[in-house]
Amino acid sequence: MVNQIKQLVLKELKLEMRNKYALGGILLYVVSTVFVSYLSFKKIINPATWNALFWIILLFASINGVAKSFIGETRGRLLYYYTLTSPQAVIISKIIYNSILLIVISGLCLLVYGLFVGNIIQDLPLF
Repeated sequence: MVNQIKQLVLKELKLEMRNKYALGGILLYVVSTVFVSYLSFKKIINPATWNALFWIILLFASINGVAKSFIGETRGRLLYYYTLTSPQAVIISKIIYNSILLIVISGLCLLVYGLFVGNIIQDLPLF
């Protein structure tokens, strides 16, 4: 089952590399939303507002990224995967892939948000 999960995660990564527009769309969303936030708050914003804006931007970017993973699969393709592998392997591989994707989106969002709005985080690992 571990080999099946590994192969399915690699398949998801290969599909993501073929469809670079999806990751580019998420990048465009994050950069444009952070830029609009920057233009709205030209002065230094308080930590509560900074935190709320960051998590709202991250939430919508994550929903965009994760939804495409499930919407792109047709019923026939899922049935084909279930004949090749166990359903548990398919679900676990999607969880692992989407966790990796969310970590990348979070890092990207934090980087862009820190560049435009500023970084007020005092303890980065805890955040």
